[in-house]
Amino acid sequence: MQFRLLGEDGRLIRMNALVRFLRSDTPTGLKIMLISVIIALISMLPLFVYILVGPADGNPIGLGLLAFFGMFAGLLGCLIGMLWLVLYVIKNRRGTGRV
Repeated sequence: MQFRLLGEDGRLIRMNALVRFLRSDTPTGLKIMLISVIIALISMLPLFVYILVGPADGNPIGLGLLAFFGMFAGLLGCLIGMLWLVLYVIKNRRGTGRV
């Protein structure tokens, strides 16, 4: 689904749902957390597929490492997003603007 908008220079801009979400007024911490969770889930997907359809005695070391590091990156991103969100809430509670 695409939407048509006019940019600042008057040219036509096409935006899909992801671009609209990333450019929205949603706090940046929530955006970082959501993208981190998506990265973690996508990194686990190949291992899950291998477990479901692969051989029972297989040893997918590479897929396990991909899942491990993807989950680690997702965890790190979630922690950064939570910190960013806490700073956003503290700063807006005082009424001084966005982080």
